Amino acid sequence: MIHKTYKEPDAMAQHSTHTTDPAWPHFGRDALDRQHAAFTIVAHLKSLGLGGWTTHLLSWLARFDGIEPHIPREHEPLTCVRQILYSFVLAGRHISDAHGNQLKEDVTAALLDADFVKYIAYWLPHEGDSSAPSTDQQPAGHRLHLWNPLNQSWLSYTQDVESLTTSREQGMVYLRVTRSTGLDRAAHRDRLWGVEA
Repeated sequence: MIHKTYKEPDAMAQHSTHTTDPAWPHFGRDALDRQHAAFTIVAHLKSLGLGGWTTHLLSWLARFDGIEPHIPREHEPLTCVRQILYSFVLAGRHISDAHGNQLKEDVTAALLDADFVKYIAYWLPHEGDSSAPSTDQQPAGHRLHLWNPLNQSWLSYTQDVESLTTSREQGMVYLRVTRSTGLDRAAHRDRLWGVEA
């Protein structure tokens, strides 16, 4: 029996600002909170007939895990991917449709257009210069450590930054958004699809 205060989320709820109910019986948890997004992603993939893609998609998504405090809330990877997949579910798309092969390509294109994919980060030792570099090139006189999610997860990157920082040298991480044309879309697609380089 379902508790009478239970309410299914409406179709557009994932596309609006979400607040959780801190009171009993949920105590701030529900199907639309950020912590539940990974489970919803798995459910959406299954609904789309893409359940076999779950491992590759979540492995790719894990490369961005931990970046959330540094970017706007609406760009958080888990909620972005959840919303993208939900838009395909709402559209009634399924891999068994006549154009089923196109579904994975369409989902991939939508994922690669997401804002969180366009972030790169710089780490610079603090040397009295607090300005971030304007290009991907190492500024003169600085040791630059660049984060690229194709090569390294965010958590691994922050561990590297921590190991490079000494007690005499404080580091600064600069995040900036690249243009989607700057992405190596083919490499991200291969990573998403589980193609080994």
